[in-house]
Amino acid sequence: MHPVAPSRAALMVSKVKAGHRPAVRTSDRYLAQRGLSERQQTCLAHLARDVSRWLTELAALTLGASGASCSSTSTPS
Repeated sequence: MHPVAPSRAALMVSKVKAGHRPAVRTSDRYLAQRGLSERQQTCLAHLARDVSRWLTELAALTLGASGASCSSTSTPS
């Protein structure tokens, strides 16, 4: 169990871990928390959210450049 902390900084995580260095640690890709374990596993929920956002942004850029519009719904006649 982890205590509530005012920061996600590497120093705070190091204090909570009290010298324990796991083989694999799962977290978001927050840079300050890198290197606190032998290997890093990215949280799949964070990764899925980011990929979804990137695809949405790419579609907006691509469709915006061609002048087309994107619509996932159609209106009945």
